[in-house]
Amino acid sequence: MTPDEFRHKFIETKLSAHELKFGSNGFNIRRGMAHSVAGWVEDAFALYVATKINSTEDEYFVDKVISYKLDGMPKAKA
Repeated sequence: MTPDEFRHKFIETKLSAHELKFGSNGFNIRRGMAHSVAGWVEDAFALYVATKINSTEDEYFVDKVISYKLDGMPKAKA
């Protein structure tokens, strides 16, 4: 993915954020608040980074809680 493709995906997503995801089926349904764009942009950014690194062996975590436990800690922290 090129920087221009990433930018295009962001703009496309932002413009579609006010659209009803399941359509209106002919009823007068209007969305007031836009759908959150953040998750979609995170996904596109992960794809952009993965494309630049170009390794299918690496793992990329998007909005993932990762736990860790250090020596002396009674339990893991997120």
